[in-house]
Amino acid sequence: MKEYRLKHLAEFTERDREYRESHKDEIYERNRKYVDANREKQREWCRKANRKWRKEHGAEYYREYRTKEGEMARHAARVRVYQAVKSGKLIRPDHCTFCGIKCKPHAHHDDYEKPLEVIWLCSPCHKQADYKRSKLS
Repeated sequence: MKEYRLKHLAEFTERDREYRESHKDEIYERNRKYVDANREKQREWCRKANRKWRKEHGAEYYREYRTKEGEMARHAARVRVYQAVKSGKLIRPDHCTFCGIKCKPHAHHDDYEKPLEVIWLCSPCHKQADYKRSKLS
């Protein structure tokens, strides 16, 4: 059968394509049911794989990450903002300062040496600000 299929590959490919197009909804529903039924299994598999990776590579990866240039200052600034928000010294607004959209904004640092001077940005605006900063450096 395998040899026959290889010999008539174009014919089988065309037939498969036609079937997929004519049964699009049915296939989508079948795949959706499979995904829904196996979601927890897949999550558990990912958790297990992540734990294994962290056990084998985690210490080395995080050691390298922490020693990157400027990473300690970034980490310290993030921690200071987190603590300030938690203690009430900094108040997180309910909207982005750039676009004004209602959201849970991120704290954006222009200068990590001034950890409590932040601009509150939504995720898209924050990505854009970081992108512009990376282009300038």
